[in-house]
Amino acid sequence: MSEAEATILPPTTWFERNRQATTYGGLILGLLLVGIIAIATTPPPTWGKPSGQIGHPLALLIDPGDGQTLYAGTEAGKILSSTDTGQSWVDHSAGLPATLAVSALLRSTDGTRFLAGTSAGVFAQDAKKQWSAISTGLPQGDGVDALAFAGTNGAVTLAGTERHGIYRTLDAGKTWTAATGLPDSADVYNLLTLPDHQTILASLIGAGVYRSTDAGLTWAALGQGIPAKTDAFAVAPITNAKGAVVVLLAGTNVGMWRSTDGGATWTAANTGLPKTRVISLGQDPRQSQRVLAGTDVGVFVTTDNSS
Repeated sequence: MSEAEATILPPTTWFERNRQATTYGGLILGLLLVGIIAIATTPPPTWGKPSGQIGHPLALLIDPGDGQTLYAGTEAGKILSSTDTGQSWVDHSAGLPATLAVSALLRSTDGTRFLAGTSAGVFAQDAKKQWSAISTGLPQGDGVDALAFAGTNGAVTLAGTERHGIYRTLDAGKTWTAATGLPDSADVYNLLTLPDHQTILASLIGAGVYRSTDAGLTWAALGQGIPAKTDAFAVAPITNAKGAVVVLLAGTNVGMWRSTDGGATWTAANTGLPKTRVISLGQDPRQSQRVLAGTDVGVFVTTDNSS
């Protein structure tokens, strides 16, 4: 390990950011704070309440193209956007059945692909801003809680389902096929594509963390050190100055875990955290050492990279 890499490996300490969070609050507050950090130079000291009523948000996304627009998917089948840090929202739900919960959002940098994972599969928005189902090959009646692009130029799209593992499409959602190597009835909570675009990490309920190194085609379990049958909710990569991933953090129902060997082995990283589930992880896009953890009892932050 180089001297530059070694300098980001001190013990981890987490500091409380906000304690006014319920279970769902812990799920989304960390991600929302990342959006605020990306939009404002200095994050606000307290949380503000949007003026508009958007419903119960299950998915949040910062537009990767402009870095400014926030998107929210709600429990009531709504997809909305905000350009003023959540104070007002515009409805983009045309074509979505109102009964579907929107639990995942994915948008390409050029804006040509905008996907929603719902309680009834995957939907895509067309050039006329209308949503339609693209679920041929996906298991019927299963929800999609996670979406990710992978491969060269994002040619592969991955969908993580609630009961049938991970599916891939190479034709923009016209057809989907199942990946291999995951447990039976795998419940996929989160997908993360690493900078090489070939390595993807999947957070599974009751099965910990899995990894693919071939753009999601095949999968293998990671997690020596994490207790068996752990609920994994999110993984965050910590990079060095060259953009290489040197640390992985995993938020689970048994706290925070860190790995310095690509996920082969993990150790607990809970200094400063209460005994709680870590349901979401977010990072400051300008400084990967600043990591936010959304928990059942509030939002916590570390600036020593949990590394």
